[in-house]
Order: sequence, then structure tokens, then C-alpha cells
Amino acid sequence: MKFFNFKQNSFPLLMLFLLMFTFFFVPIGVNTRLLTSNISGLLNNCMLGVFVVLFSVNLLYELSKTDYRIRFFSIDSFLFLSLIFFTMASFNLRLADYATGVFAFFSLLYLFVKRKWYKFSWMFIFLFLYVSLRVFGTIGTPLGFRFPEKLLAFFIIPLSFCCFRLSVNDYFRLLKIFVRGVALYMVVSIFSWYLYSMIFGISPIEWMTKKIVEIGGQSSYVWITAWSRNTHPSFNMIGVAAALIATFYLYHNRALTGIIISRMEVVLFSLLSVVFSSAMESRIGIVSVGFILLFTSLYFVYIKTKHFKTGLIIVSVMFIVAFYLFENRFVGFINDNVRRTDYTLAVNYIKGHPMWGVGFGQQAVALKQQAVIMKDVLPMLPQAKTYTHNQFLGDMVQFGIWGLAMLLIFLTALVIFAFRSRSYPIQLFSGVLILYMFIEEPFTVQSGITRFMLFLTLFVHGYEIMKSSVNNPAKL
Repeated sequence: MKFFNFKQNSFPLLMLFLLMFTFFFVPIGVNTRLLTSNISGLLNNCMLGVFVVLFSVNLLYELSKTDYRIRFFSIDSFLFLSLIFFTMASFNLRLADYATGVFAFFSLLYLFVKRKWYKFSWMFIFLFLYVSLRVFGTIGTPLGFRFPEKLLAFFIIPLSFCCFRLSVNDYFRLLKIFVRGVALYMVVSIFSWYLYSMIFGISPIEWMTKKIVEIGGQSSYVWITAWSRNTHPSFNMIGVAAALIATFYLYHNRALTGIIISRMEVVLFSLLSVVFSSAMESRIGIVSVGFILLFTSLYFVYIKTKHFKTGLIIVSVMFIVAFYLFENRFVGFINDNVRRTDYTLAVNYIKGHPMWGVGFGQQAVALKQQAVIMKDVLPMLPQAKTYTHNQFLGDMVQFGIWGLAMLLIFLTALVIFAFRSRSYPIQLFSGVLILYMFIEEPFTVQSGITRFMLFLTLFVHGYEIMKSSVNNPAKL
């Protein structure tokens, strides 16, 4: 009966209560005209308030189980709190910029107090080389040779993690706080999604399975996370993917660490991730969540049973059957003429400039020039193109074949490191990063750089902790 242990399942039960409240209260509020789009600002502020209160209560509860309640004003507690702030601020780009600086400050202060530097992973050397190419790519651009500010995160975040080393208990406590914060974030967002689907008279199922371009004069996904002041679906899903990975990692290591997360919470978080990514209409989000769930399922089958091949066959058959049964429902969702146009422009530009690209940050110029050349071939563009939505094509447009080569060298080093480490979080998050590079440019925009560097470095930090603390380091 551990599955229904009230103490261990109090948090998922709270989440279920909030979801039940959502599906009971929202229809009543909409039908009585108590809830309308005219007061969306007030509603968003109320949702933000609810999230802050619930997250704060959970944070204080988790901190009460640590030594930080005794030494609250120590450098250790300030560093720990800055790291919590950083992980949760990743869901708001403006906050993330401030959180990066706060975390780097306390990391440096910790280094001065403790006077101990920890070596960073060799994999980051290849990352730094890749970023250096981007810096040299500024030569010949209108602003001239410079160090672009957005690239600082590539160096600041990994080097900040070298200033300290969390204990095993503190690391997993941090992951638990983060996971539960993301769970609250998704529950509040699902409330928002269901609320506005009722207000605008749209079926929630239709919203999830069709790529609805606009609702009430705004992109459909804007209504779901407007309360958090950050609405980009793809980059919001980076934090959700990292939290889903952390959820399974916490569950597998619960006996080792004593940081308990129940089976019920794992199942609920997985379901929330699927619903949230579908509601946000994030293609890459759905693919990432599916990739994590599929890989994790097969991994558990592999380490727990002798039926890995059977499990692989069953999962493959289920995927194929689901695709054929629901293919028609997802046609509108899968089609993406915007990105198809981006790729067409990028490929044709690269054909004419294979060796040397247009330079750092000049994608918009190159795509605009190519659009003029191909104006009789491509349909009328609703707005000017700014980037290619593909990291590999984007780097070739900016830096030519050398950009692609350096990116592939870094990714090869990352994959080698992930498999050598035998670390489940690093392997899964590396896979998510590579998937993102096919449909977004996470290393081109600040929101992608900060989020991916934070969680990649956080998981690498966890691997280093486990490697030095237990005999069987970081195996899942």
C-alpha cells in the first residue's frame, strides 16, 4: 500500500485536487460570466499569485528538512537558494538573466570563502571552442569584431559550477524542489488553458490536436502561460523536459538518497508533461517528452527484466498503430509551412555560400536577400524571416561549412561524454538538445542558450557528485 501512503503522496494529491477544482470550477465561472477574457490581466495575476504561494510553501517545507534552516545566513544557503531561483527563473527569460548574475555572484563568493576550485568536464572544452568560432564570426559584420553578450552564458554557467560542489543530499533536494515547482507551473498553466478554451468556446481536444494559429487576436499558446510572463512554447518545454528527466532520476535513486518521490508522483508528472506539451502545441515539446518516456521505459525494462527485446517490439508496434489510428487528427498539427520556407531559404543560401557564411547574428540579412531572389518561387511571406529554426542550417548560413563542422565536433564530444559517464540525465538531456537543434536554434537565441547550459551543466554537476560519492556512479 506504499502507493497510497498519504505522507509520501501528499503533493501529487494536492495536484489532483487542483486539477479537479479546475474542471469543476471553470465551467461554472464561464457559464455565469464570472470569468471572461475582459479580465484576463486580473486572472493572470491571480494565477501567478497562486503559483508563488504554493511554490513558496513547498520550498519552505523542503528547506525545513535540511541544515539550511539552522545556518540560513551562511554562504552555503545563499548559494543553494540562488540555484533554486536560477532553475525556476528559466521559465521567464527576463528573470533568467538576473538569476544568472545572482548565481554567478554567489558561486564566486563561495569560491573566495572556501578557496577550492573544481575541475570542469573535458567536454566543455569543445563547447568553448565552438563558441570561440561564433566570436570570430563577428569579423566583417556591421558591428565589427566583438564578444556578443548573449554568448557569456556559455562560459559563466559552467565556470560558476566549478566554484562549489553540492552534497548528494542537497543535489537531490534541489532536483525535488525544481520538479515540484515545474509540476505546479504545469498545473496552473493547464488551468489557464482549460479556462480560455471554455471562454473562447474551443474544444480542449481540438486545441491539443490541431495547430490553431490564433485565438482572440493572439497566438493560441500565449493564453496558456501568459500568467508567467513567458509564452514561447518550445523554450518553455526545455525546463519541462529537464524536470521530467529529474523526476525519473529522483525516483530511481530514492533508496540511495532518502529523498522520496512516489510512483504516483512520477505517473502524474508524466501525464502533466504530455497534456501541457499538447496544449502548448509544441511539436518539439511533444517529441521530447515522448523521447524521454520511451527511452526511460526501455531503460527500466533493460535493467529490471530480461525482456528488453520484447519490450522494444511492443513499444514499436504501439507507436505504429497509434500513428495510423490518429494520423488524420494530427495532419494540421504536423504540417509546418513556416519552417519549410525557412529551410528552403537557408538551403538555397548555403548552396551559393558553402565556405563562408554571412557572419554572426546576420541570418536575417541572408534570409531576406534569399527571399528576394526566390520571390517568384516561394509564397508571399507574412513577415520577414529572422532565423532558420534549425541549428545546423543556421550555423552554416552564419559561418559556412566551418560552423557546421565545429557544431558536429562539439555534439560528438557531448555524445561520447554522455555514454562514457553512463549518466541517465546527461544521456537523455543530450538527446533532447540534439532533437531541439533540428527544429529550433537553441544556441542562437538567449532563451535557448541559458536554459540548455543551465540544465546540461546541472546534470554534469550531479554526475561529478555521484562519481565521487558512491561506488556505482550515476547509473540512471
